[in-house]
Amino acid sequence: IDCTGMSFRDFLVGKLPCLPGELPTLNDWENHLTTIFPEVRLKRYLEMRGADGGPWRRLCALPAFWVGLLYDEVSLQNALDLTADWTSEERQMLRNKFPKTGLKTPF
Repeated sequence: IDCTGMSFRDFLVGKLPCLPGELPTLNDWENHLTTIFPEVRLKRYLEMRGADGGPWRRLCALPAFWVGLLYDEVSLQNALDLTADWTSEERQMLRNKFPKTGLKTPF
């Protein structure tokens, strides 16, 4: 079934022209989630997509970084203290610019 240009939101309320009155199943929802590429996806684990490419010698450090940050109370609190007053606009600006300018990103 070609549902190009139609929204899952419409599907949730049975308003897809190609499937009038039909509602999504759990399998439809799970399939829909595979099309979304946020920075973090919840699976049976947290899929961190912020650096999902590059040579193995760099990628293999990412799990250690996230475990060290998220599972150590002191590290987690320090990260929160450092970023607690950042506005949504500032976070979005960093998200947009950092991939291009890296550690040279002004903030």
